[in-house]
Amino acid sequence: MRQFSILLRQPVYCLSLLILSSVLLVALAGSFYTPYNPLALDINARLNPPSASHWLGTDHFGRDLLSRLMSGATVSIRVSLLTVGIALLFGTVAGAFSGFYGGWLDRAIMAVADAFLAMPAILLALILTVVIGPGEFGVITALGMAYTPYFIRVVRSTVLSIRTREFIEVSHVMGNGSLYTIFRHVIPNALGPLIITGSAFFAHSLLSESALSFLGLGVPPPHPTWGGILADSRQYIMEAPWLCIFPGLAIAITLLGVNLFGDALRDVFDPRTGYRVEPQNVEERKA
Repeated sequence: MRQFSILLRQPVYCLSLLILSSVLLVALAGSFYTPYNPLALDINARLNPPSASHWLGTDHFGRDLLSRLMSGATVSIRVSLLTVGIALLFGTVAGAFSGFYGGWLDRAIMAVADAFLAMPAILLALILTVVIGPGEFGVITALGMAYTPYFIRVVRSTVLSIRTREFIEVSHVMGNGSLYTIFRHVIPNALGPLIITGSAFFAHSLLSESALSFLGLGVPPPHPTWGGILADSRQYIMEAPWLCIFPGLAIAITLLGVNLFGDALRDVFDPRTGYRVEPQNVEERKA
């Protein structure tokens, strides 16, 4: 707990929490309220610059850009969270079984994982999205499958070092089965690297979802996403630069907050790079 209190005194980590909290609040608010209907067309207000009535301007269909960014934040954050959740779930189970049992199961799981890792994740997700079909379900499934091998490798390497520890032997001596030992002792002790990896791939999934939407393989229009709004702005960069500036800033600021928060988690869970906590009194030094 003292590591967390030290981190809270670091301005850069407080900044990351502020950024992420603001993004989540905007995404939550976009589910219930937006200044305008993000799907409503108003040709008379087409390509209006930022003003008092439309704080971030309007797009080529006269739709309020702020409302579309708020609604798009909901979709983008939901897709990223579900993507990481799928990769975390399947990657943790497969990696834990692979590292704990070893033998032919380990070789089989790692052969499949290495086959997926031979191709860049975004290219694999692009192929899977074409096969599964565009849309929110297709994007989540494709990105989740593309990122699962990375979690398998992280969990497997961690489990290989955990399975030789004394408390695992004690669990076997007490008569606990392998499944109980894996889910009760092995996986909880691998949570540190998993949390760090999950925060990193949340940023990856957010960027990949934007890229897929930019290519027209993400959530189909008229439902807004940050990548889709960027894609729509390509033809109007010179005429209406705000259409690409504001969604680009939204993606960049969110990625900045996620990366800074990931660095904070690394400082907490990785003793090699984390803050050193000095004892505060004589009793603690003796302990």
